[in-house]
Amino acid sequence: MNSVLPSRPMTATTRSKRSNLNVVQANRNAPMASLSKLSHNIHSCIFKFLDSHDLLNASQVCHSLRASASQNHLWESFIKPTKNQDKKPTRLLYLMQQTTLKNYFRPVFKNYKLNGHERKITAIDTDGDWVFTGSEDCKAKVWNIRKKTTFSFGHSDFVTDVKFIDGNPVSSSVDHTVRVWDLTNGGNLI
Repeated sequence: MNSVLPSRPMTATTRSKRSNLNVVQANRNAPMASLSKLSHNIHSCIFKFLDSHDLLNASQVCHSLRASASQNHLWESFIKPTKNQDKKPTRLLYLMQQTTLKNYFRPVFKNYKLNGHERKITAIDTDGDWVFTGSEDCKAKVWNIRKKTTFSFGHSDFVTDVKFIDGNPVSSSVDHTVRVWDLTNGGNLI
C-alpha cells in the first residue's frame, strides 16, 4: 500500500530547484572534462588570469595543477623585487613574502630587536615574556621582553640547544655539557 505524503504547494523556487536537480542527475553520467588532464601549457594560459590567492588554491587541488601553478612566470608579477634576488622558485619567494607580511601586520605579534650576540644564533625558545637564545659565540642569553633585562651565561663552546623546563633555562653545548641556569643570581643550578 502506497502512503501518500502531504505535499506543499509548488512555488517557482521549488520548481527551479527540482529542475536543477534533474539536470544534475541527468548529467551525472555524462563524460566530465578534467582540468588536471589538460597540458601544462593550457594550465599556464588559464592560470595567468588568476590572482595570487586563486593560484594558490588551484595549486592545492592535485599534483598536476600544483606543478602547473608552480611555474615561475605565473608568480613574477606578485613578487616585490629586491636587490639580491634569490634563485629560489618565484612561488616560494611569494609565499615567504606573504607570510612575513601577514605576521608583521597581525596585531598579536610584536617585533623586538635583541642585541647582544656576537655570532649567529643557533637556538631559541620562549616562555611568556622570556626569550632564551644560544649562539656560536659560546653564550646563552635570557631576555625579559617586558622588563628589558638580560642574563648572559657562558659555555666553553658553541651552544647547540636552549629550552625552558619548568621555568628554568636549560642549555646544551658542543662542550658536552647541559646546564640548568638560575635567573635570580645568573649562576647555574646544576
